[in-house]
Amino acid sequence: MANVYVSGTWLYCLCWYLLTCSTGAAAASNSFPSTVEFDLIFPRNNTKYAPGPLFPFVFAIQNSQHAAALHPYLSYRAWRQDDYDGTLDEGKLDLTWANFSGSDPFFSYTGNHFSNVSKVEGTWVLAWETNVINCSHRSDEIGNGPKERRKPTLVIFTLEQGGQPPDLVASTQHGICDQDQEITTYTYNLTGEISDRIFGDNMAHRNSCAILSPTLSSSHPPANPCAVKIDSVIASSISAAITATECSGSLHPVVSCPVQKAATGRAGHFVTDGAIWFTVIFSCLTFILA
Repeated sequence: MANVYVSGTWLYCLCWYLLTCSTGAAAASNSFPSTVEFDLIFPRNNTKYAPGPLFPFVFAIQNSQHAAALHPYLSYRAWRQDDYDGTLDEGKLDLTWANFSGSDPFFSYTGNHFSNVSKVEGTWVLAWETNVINCSHRSDEIGNGPKERRKPTLVIFTLEQGGQPPDLVASTQHGICDQDQEITTYTYNLTGEISDRIFGDNMAHRNSCAILSPTLSSSHPPANPCAVKIDSVIASSISAAITATECSGSLHPVVSCPVQKAATGRAGHFVTDGAIWFTVIFSCLTFILA
């Protein structure tokens, strides 16, 4: 009987905890105007780096609790300056499904296979841009999302033997983080959000859409890239995540991957425990939303 009482107590406490968190989140979401800032953390402009098998591109999103309403994604292209067609590497970091509630700033990153290029050393160009949804524009195009795309900015860096290794911690230090803001930051001034389900481009899961101030360049809020700080723990976590993505998503990874261990008996307990917690949380959410 004692076990039932303890479980009920934990359920009661957890429900109140979730209720408090949800109330706090709702209050935070109503704080406008609010600036969401996208920062290119790495690489830095006019910097010489040592080439490596996975060269990181790292971005940060500040005031990330409001980023979900922007339905954002980042697109990039990188190429060696003297050989665009032969070295082009491009991609998109789709954040429309991202969970921005976990931390602020929110980091997004990818590793690039410059080692696959026959000649990796040289001057490289990184062009990146932000793409968001702006529900200030109410028109027939709302069904596909009223997109707002910023003009790409270009960052120039060099890869050559003897260059410095990638250092995310140093990239956020004063004297470095505040350089070249016109090409390493984008800011958006949110004046509000509306409850609107945006369809198209896999965005139907979001129930809010940002209202932005007029998009004249003079109205963009000032950037504050030095507010982002990366310590050794965060840097190691980002590096490990890039490596894990390469190891799980590539048939021929360009990095050393850990040996997969056989499942143990504990895994069964993990599934069982996870199922119990899922039931508890689902019950709490049902109670909160009732």
